[in-house]
Amino acid sequence: MRRRARPNASPADEKQAWDGIVGYAEAVENTFDECGDRVLPNSFVRSMETLRARCATIHPAGLTTETAKTALVACRADKVTSFRKSISSFNSLIRDRHKHAAIAHLLPTAPIGSLPLLRDAVLDWNQFSEAFLASRDRAITKAVRPDKEQRRDRFQGRLGKNKLSASGVRKGLRKVRNTEAASKAHLNAMSWLIRHAFPDREGAYGIDAIEEVFRPEIVTRAVANYIARATASDRLIDPRDSSSAGTILSRLQTLAERNGYTRGHSTCRPGVLRKRPGFAGQLDGGIQIAAERDDLRAPRELR
Repeated sequence: MRRRARPNASPADEKQAWDGIVGYAEAVENTFDECGDRVLPNSFVRSMETLRARCATIHPAGLTTETAKTALVACRADKVTSFRKSISSFNSLIRDRHKHAAIAHLLPTAPIGSLPLLRDAVLDWNQFSEAFLASRDRAITKAVRPDKEQRRDRFQGRLGKNKLSASGVRKGLRKVRNTEAASKAHLNAMSWLIRHAFPDREGAYGIDAIEEVFRPEIVTRAVANYIARATASDRLIDPRDSSSAGTILSRLQTLAERNGYTRGHSTCRPGVLRKRPGFAGQLDGGIQIAAERDDLRAPRELR
């Protein structure tokens, strides 16, 4: 059996070993053994190709938790998820090595351990007061609740009664089909706003109501901190190459609009949250948070 790690191994040896695993996966994936069990799932080879690309300088038998961590940190943010899935697939080979005799000598003797999360500190909702959590839940409920009201005809009947005139009637807000998914998305947006506006969480847990978080200076600070974090990191996607933040800010805008945070309260106006080039809408006189589309783009590893 080939040793787990060889100090004098050449790049050709590593490549040959990874090629062997990839070739094996390609040959047996989606096939069945004599007992009728699937040898490897469909598309398993893609995971092995990912590992071959990310760990090309490491012999597969020498892949450890530490070397996998190093490879993880070197991944672009949009490649992190696929790398984690690939490690999970690789571990299945290691655990079932007795079923894969053809490549058993190329596998580590132990599975790869848990890999760290590459993200900012988790927001602990339990640290907030019951009043704050109640206001948060009310805001989310209101954001996902269908608006059945139909707005008045903006042309005041001057187009008559026909299809053309019907276009002048501004319908209510579009019905949310999957309220559970929408609620989770709004919760994630709130978490994003608080985490980036209060990186050390100082002051965040003392806030009494969710509407206080929607003050323009807080939203502006969150966006600025987010951009700075992306720019300073060598593993997060460049802010100009992702639209993830635009999605988050769109959720925040929806929360603000449907809860009335943009009207009648000077401290709760999130202002303009641009979602696409040329979008210049304004929320009832609110302030402009970001002037250009590039300012709203950010790394994909948001959660």
